[in-house]
Amino acid sequence: MSSKYIRTPTKPRKVYSYPNNLITHTTAQANNHYQHSTPQLQPFSNQLTIIMHFTSIITGAAALFASASMAQPTARQAPVAYANIMVYNSADHSQQPVRIPFGQLTNLDQYKITKLDLISLSVHIPDIPSPDVKDVVCQRYNDKYGVQLGSTEFTYENPALISTNPVEFGWVLCYVRGKSS
Repeated sequence: MSSKYIRTPTKPRKVYSYPNNLITHTTAQANNHYQHSTPQLQPFSNQLTIIMHFTSIITGAAALFASASMAQPTARQAPVAYANIMVYNSADHSQQPVRIPFGQLTNLDQYKITKLDLISLSVHIPDIPSPDVKDVVCQRYNDKYGVQLGSTEFTYENPALISTNPVEFGWVLCYVRGKSS
């Protein structure tokens, strides 16, 4: 290979400088250092190695934390929208909270009831505000088709008094009532 293709620097450039200006290299001196290691340059080489390892560790930790923070939304709750209802049975003096999904006829046959009361909402959907509990209406039905009424509508302020004797839970539907203009 011809020497005309090899580029040589026209003037030496400062490449490294040791803290407090103890050791200063030019490009030629730095190249010489790698070929012939001298004792006075060894501390700088060790510091450079430590700095490079430290930088790699910090960069790796930053990448790990960045990926963990990006994955965080998937670790959050899945979107939910429930009406929380208290199921009462006056015969055995019991009460049990249950969750009824909005817009779904829901059956919980394991409960015998005398009264149903809307107590709160659990709505966690991104970019959709939770409705006011006072705007939610629920109703009990005797069949899975929602044709035979099993109670009057009940709300946060007005519970449904079902029966003096315990009956099957039946089917319950809860929804957000539209505001009248």
